[in-house]
Amino acid sequence: MRNAAFTFAIRVAGAGAAIGLQILLARLMGADSYGLYVIAWTWMLALGSVVSLGLADAAMRFVPRYVARGRAPQAARFFRTGVGSVTLAGLLLATAGAGILQVLPLDRPLLALVTVVAVGLPFVAFEYFLEGMARSLGWFRLTGIAIYIVRP
Repeated sequence: MRNAAFTFAIRVAGAGAAIGLQILLARLMGADSYGLYVIAWTWMLALGSVVSLGLADAAMRFVPRYVARGRAPQAARFFRTGVGSVTLAGLLLATAGAGILQVLPLDRPLLALVTVVAVGLPFVAFEYFLEGMARSLGWFRLTGIAIYIVRP
């Protein structure tokens, strides 16, 4: 029950922080810049989910089973393989984004947008994977704080 109450409190605090941050950014950046920020953030979150290759969800299925059966080496191998796979996929997609920058004639704001998404994508995908690993190990407080407080 304490974990549920803590998770609820984190979600409420995170929602308040996110709304406050969005209002502050909209005021400071102006309509055009804020619009580009929202587009970049949306693309980064959407592509980050794809680039994590489903390994965050797979971690929630397989890692608890490995731990419960005393097979810690398999859980560690899953973690190492997941880190390598997500990092490689993120870097490949970021490289593809850099290739788009070379091929397409983009104006300055769109160039900045694609650059930010390409650079941030591996980090967002890695965060998704680590969130899945933390959930699979029962570290709900850590995942709640990372998703709802730190990321917005």
